[in-house]
Amino acid sequence: MSAFVQAALQAATSHMSQGRPAEALQELEAALERAVDHPDLLQMLAAIAWQVGDRYRADDALKKLVEAQGGPTPQTDLMVAQVALDLREFERCRAALNRLLSGGDISARTVSIAARLYTWEGADVEAAILIEKALSRQPEDPELLGLAMAHASLTTAEIVARTGKIADKLAVTDVKKSALYFALAKYHDRMGEIEEAWQMARMANALSAQRSGAIFNPETRKAFTAQLVARGRAALSWTERLAPAPAQTEPAQIFLIGAPRTGGSLLQSILTAGEGRQSSGERGALLPYLNGLCDAQGVAPPAGYLTQLQAADLSGMARAKLTAPLIIDKTTHNFYVAPLIAAIHPGARFVNNRRQARDVALSMFFLDFPPAFPEACDLGAVVAMLEARKRLTSIYAQAGFEMFDVDFDSFAEDPRRNGAELARSLSLDWDEAVLEPANRPAIVPTFSHEQVRKPIRPAPGARWTRYMEFVPSEIAEAFMALDDSLV
Repeated sequence: MSAFVQAALQAATSHMSQGRPAEALQELEAALERAVDHPDLLQMLAAIAWQVGDRYRADDALKKLVEAQGGPTPQTDLMVAQVALDLREFERCRAALNRLLSGGDISARTVSIAARLYTWEGADVEAAILIEKALSRQPEDPELLGLAMAHASLTTAEIVARTGKIADKLAVTDVKKSALYFALAKYHDRMGEIEEAWQMARMANALSAQRSGAIFNPETRKAFTAQLVARGRAALSWTERLAPAPAQTEPAQIFLIGAPRTGGSLLQSILTAGEGRQSSGERGALLPYLNGLCDAQGVAPPAGYLTQLQAADLSGMARAKLTAPLIIDKTTHNFYVAPLIAAIHPGARFVNNRRQARDVALSMFFLDFPPAFPEACDLGAVVAMLEARKRLTSIYAQAGFEMFDVDFDSFAEDPRRNGAELARSLSLDWDEAVLEPANRPAIVPTFSHEQVRKPIRPAPGARWTRYMEFVPSEIAEAFMALDDSLV
């Protein structure tokens, strides 16, 4: 390795240690102008870009790295599998995984990526076999234990006990500690062990909140509601002040913008099953720009801003191979800027899928949500988020912004009638055959992948009633106030 390349790597490492990933990426890209396609520089560039969420930048670097090395290596295959999974390039992900697994790699990271892909595809047995094999070699690996806890066939009493012991030993700053507590919470919930489930969920959420700094109290919950409502009001205001983007013929777009855990994955799976339709998952590509605009205290963007965003978004969709005439997105945070999205993509349709507040809150509390959902760690903050949504639903309606309302619990009671009604509302052809899981084979990369692959049935009673004794009275009262009408 040349002294120049070594110095660039050291400088990038120093930037990262000081929390400056943008400077690290700039350092590496500048070095690559001189040391063109140097493998060490490309490898670090790909790794850092992936860490900061710039998946396409990481992918570009990986493609150059594989070419520079004369083909894939186990190290590049592991990175390609992760990035391809994130980019929803599932065939490419599986090809990289097959090379790794055929070479005997059953490391925790490889198995974790493979298990996610297999379960998203509905291949739960294949995932369980792989996890069990890896655990036999690495019986105390936290990542593998967390994967095992998600599979009923693997959750023996010994595995559950071992998971608890390992979780207790991990440092409070280790993300795997809270992940294992979440896995234990879901296990105890499945077993009907309510007190143990609640204790594990409470501990997991406390750790997540501590790590992210999302500590809520009555004042910060009110501020959270106010922030979200202000964002939605600003989105409406900007649509009156900015020129909309030009109308587009294709792709047509439908945005499912309900809160988390309100049936969005199932609705997306149903709506995508028709011919000429494609799911974009939860892209959220416009959110950084629109949130920034709405939170910028009235600072006006340049002329033609929405047209520029339309062009950039369509380009991003093309790169993501979203080429069908109809694209269906389910990014929940789009709700707060939906009027602006409508101005960027004229003709887009919006579905506000909703369900009881208590069911939403409890479901979120038992899942390991990413940092983009700070409210998930605090039941009172979930109330604050749902209150903001309720207010904005009314504000949007008064402003004439149209959203198609779906009561998901009612939808599940009679999916044939309600599915046909939703399709008519969205001007879509309807075939009730799409209600059968076998006719919806598309991969479901969300928390709900298991539920989506089951027949549609009403929820078996109010799950939240089992846990209300643990919920503070003021939060329980807030739930009931919200549930006087759908949230």
